[in-house]
Amino acid sequence: MTISESVEKLKGAVRLRHLAPATEKAYCLWLRSYMQAVREYPDNWTSEQKMKRFLRDEARRGVAASTQNQALNALAFFLSGRSGDSIG
Repeated sequence: MTISESVEKLKGAVRLRHLAPATEKAYCLWLRSYMQAVREYPDNWTSEQKMKRFLRDEARRGVAASTQNQALNALAFFLSGRSGDSIG
């Protein structure tokens, strides 16, 4: 699945649950960022390993803890299948 297709699925799931437009925007930005980063990770890693590495890399870039939590929530929402698919 392409990044664009994944983002569209995520948007649909967010809207179905009547989440705030700001939440939709933030979740989509985090999903795009994650999917771009995950291309560099080994294919044999699990989604959990990829997510841990992504969040660790964000922390090393100086991203605030609350912002990392937002990223975690966005990825957990998507990876849990609430958007109809999983990635990684």
